[in-house]
Amino acid sequence: MLTPRSHLPLWLALALGLGTPACTNFDGFSVALDQSVDAQHADGGHLDGGGDAETPDAQVDAGQDDAGHDPDQGAADQGSDQGPSDAGPDQGAPECVTGAQCGALEYCSGAGTCEPQRPNAQDCGGSDQCLSGYCDPDGICCTQGQDCCDTDSECAGQYRCDTGARKCFDACTTVNEASACKASGHCSLAGNCVTDLAAGAANTCTRDSMCAGNTGCVDGYCCNSAACGGCSACNLPGSLSICAFVSSGSDPHNTCAPSGCSNDGTCNGAGGCRPVAAGTDPNNACTPATCSNDGMCNGSGGCRAVPANTDPNNYCSGTAASCNTGVCSGTGSCVRAADGNTCGSGNCGTSRCLSGSCRPACEYFGEPLCMYCAGDGIWDCGGCGGP
Repeated sequence: MLTPRSHLPLWLALALGLGTPACTNFDGFSVALDQSVDAQHADGGHLDGGGDAETPDAQVDAGQDDAGHDPDQGAADQGSDQGPSDAGPDQGAPECVTGAQCGALEYCSGAGTCEPQRPNAQDCGGSDQCLSGYCDPDGICCTQGQDCCDTDSECAGQYRCDTGARKCFDACTTVNEASACKASGHCSLAGNCVTDLAAGAANTCTRDSMCAGNTGCVDGYCCNSAACGGCSACNLPGSLSICAFVSSGSDPHNTCAPSGCSNDGTCNGAGGCRPVAAGTDPNNACTPATCSNDGMCNGSGGCRAVPANTDPNNYCSGTAASCNTGVCSGTGSCVRAADGNTCGSGNCGTSRCLSGSCRPACEYFGEPLCMYCAGDGIWDCGGCGGP
């Protein structure tokens, strides 16, 4: 402690460690020390004008302090040193440290602020940030027990991700099947997304989406061929879910519409439509004519020829000139008369039958055309002037 009669300047006394230590919060000097020394100083220790904390005697500062050069005139002496501790609580303090310091529907953020809790389908960093009270492992607010998601791969089994709600579907109907179930699954009668059924394994179905590949539900089975139709079927006993020809006389897919002599309205057992039976004409396709049509179908899709040795249509005249015998051959034509039979007369000789028609004599014998020779006054095969 400095003595009342000390002639050392205050700053020197402090430098030499004299006096009582105190806080040095302001300008490096102690307010407590200033006031203590001033109180005991030889010049009475009174305060100068409200700003100078010391009025030294004339022997020490020779009036310099009164001129405003007192080295002890720091901010503390003027009462204006306003550090954080003097201004009250620290203005940068966090609003909260835990959620308990926030409202009922708020959480304490990492920045120390109270923020509104988030609804389902929003990103989160902890369950306290969610209104539902649950932040799933993918960082999405949702109801606990539900699967939150962003992609289908995050959903179990055959369920897809509802990207709007950011949660996996947990039920389905045939109406929303495409959006609720993955491509490899379908909606079951129980309303669950289940794995598609294998083809060719006698699995029953009601729509293509139930079968692997979302195609091939034919005749009530996931068929091994999506194109099994016409006179084939996938529900035949002994080959359920295997595409096979239906039996002759049946037409489960109504493929064969009756027509002409080619289609009697049923299948033929080999994948095609069966022709109308021979000797019948249910579709009135055959009009009797010549030797080619007796008014009935032939069983091969066409009209039947008039039977051999008959001529119900009076097509074959049977005269010599006609070169036929007067009856049909059974193949659509008249029975020919024998080649060489006479069938008429001509300038160069008698005409003869050849391949069912009457030909001039020269042609029949392979000679040049018959010509009249005026010089000789005759008709001759091969022209005139010959030997």
